[in-house]
Amino acid sequence: MSIEKARSASETARNTVVESSDDRAREVRVLYVLGDAPQSIALPEGRTLIVGRSNASDIVVDAPSVSRSHAALHVGRTIQIEDLGSANKTTVNGVAIEKGRHVDVAAGEEFSIGRVPCVIHGRSKSTPQSDTRRSARTHEYFEARIADECERAAIDRSTRFSIARVRIEAATDVNVEALIGTALGASDVFARYAPLEYELLLSASGDPSDALAKVDASLAAAGVRARAAFAAYPQHGRTPDALIEHVNTALSTRPSKPAPERDATVIVEDPSMRALFALVDRVARTDVSVLLLGEMGTGKEVVAAEIHRRSKRNGKPYCAVNCAAFTETLVEAELFGYERGAFTGASAARAGIIESAAGGTVFFDEVGELAPSVQAKLLRVLEERKVRRVGSTEERPVDVRFIAATNRDLDAAVSRADFRGDLFFRLNGFTLQVPPLRERLGEIAPLAERFLTMAARASDRKPPALSPEALAVLERHRWRGNVRELRNEMTRALILADGDVILPEHLSVAKLVAMPAPPRPPTAPPPADTKAPSADDGAVLRTLTEVKADAERDHVRRVLEHCQHNQTRAAEVLGISRSQIVNLIERYDLPRPRGRG
Repeated sequence: MSIEKARSASETARNTVVESSDDRAREVRVLYVLGDAPQSIALPEGRTLIVGRSNASDIVVDAPSVSRSHAALHVGRTIQIEDLGSANKTTVNGVAIEKGRHVDVAAGEEFSIGRVPCVIHGRSKSTPQSDTRRSARTHEYFEARIADECERAAIDRSTRFSIARVRIEAATDVNVEALIGTALGASDVFARYAPLEYELLLSASGDPSDALAKVDASLAAAGVRARAAFAAYPQHGRTPDALIEHVNTALSTRPSKPAPERDATVIVEDPSMRALFALVDRVARTDVSVLLLGEMGTGKEVVAAEIHRRSKRNGKPYCAVNCAAFTETLVEAELFGYERGAFTGASAARAGIIESAAGGTVFFDEVGELAPSVQAKLLRVLEERKVRRVGSTEERPVDVRFIAATNRDLDAAVSRADFRGDLFFRLNGFTLQVPPLRERLGEIAPLAERFLTMAARASDRKPPALSPEALAVLERHRWRGNVRELRNEMTRALILADGDVILPEHLSVAKLVAMPAPPRPPTAPPPADTKAPSADDGAVLRTLTEVKADAERDHVRRVLEHCQHNQTRAAEVLGISRSQIVNLIERYDLPRPRGRG
């Protein structure tokens, strides 16, 4: 059942609503759908109506997710809903309300009794027209709605819908949300994605490009310039991530500014990486400084380049510097530039990396290796947005976005006074953690095949195939060097392989995987009164990480069962996002929730 069905029932209800003798507007009714049957119940003013599964209820909703006495509707000058301590909650606009709290519900506003979606139809003289104006939802609500639509479409193959993103090109005093809300259809939903950016869930009624054209015309009439892109189910994807990624890619295409070529190693298939790149897409729309954390070789430089590619600075310079590759004197000259005669060999003035990246992005790799004196000067650049060349007294204004990366624990370095705390907090406007390759098993195969293809092309050879046995070896390896180590391993395997297939004997890591454990030192015999080892000792002799993982798996499973496998509600109980609980379900191979009819 869906809120769209409840809304569509309003057309039927128009023929049955009662017109009052004093020329009031149509009487107020609550609409909901059980199975395929729309229900329309009148809400007389001055009454409190109990909604529940019990036959003693004023409004009987016979559904498994509805409690016997679930909620109360208070009908007066305004319509309010109150949860009566139900098991499956009462929500308004996707947000659960506390027991006993009265929450206003305007005409056209969505709420749910358990998992039964409802909508108020019609208005009385006490319900002003302004109450029917829709407001933008939250991104979390929008994500949950997409997931619900995908689950529903997987069951009912006739279901079609689209999502879209609208980006406002410049700040404006115009009420953009009101313009978008009035241009959309009655069953469409829109939410705030980021400042000056909105996301839309469009119903199957009509071409999504037509809906976007109406939104664009409404904005253009008010002098607001915007860009938009859409993704349709199932043509552009069958999952929320696939649809959102399609919209992101389409919206990031800027014909007037050629984007840098996307790095060939960007593969986003593991749930943890999909979650990371969803954040990359968000933070790219801002100018906040970003700090990338992760082990060496995880691909932090690839993530930094992707942030630039998806940002408004795309098409402007992208300059990267490895802070560990230069001495203290050289890194200062490289970053800030120098004047002629500033030091021996400085025969001409030269702009530094920061100054040369005007309008673009500067990426500091291994920023934790910067010398204290350079840290102080870099801090001044971040605070004042001005740079002073070596040997000069003149300060030059700079307009750049800063991204930094490190595999060091900067918090600990700050505590030891090895890294300036004020610089750390300046760089750490937003933190992204890049997961190690051993936690991205689903990406090992496509990455290995990509690296083999690249190495084969460079050697003018046909790319060999990766045998299942060789892939099993790669997936068992710990990859301390991460993606960089995998790239080197595939290059080496190509050299060793004579045929068209990579076998375990072509892999150097195969020897490490097959290497027997070192012999354990002899131990003294146990005291005479010591109990002999039992089968239960295996459950005790486990690592702390294994114990924590089992506890987390069991708790997530119990919460999902308690919430009847409603992922959105389970995420609320656990205090995490919906995407995080999806990752946990996949990580621990927990039972998937059943689709809702």
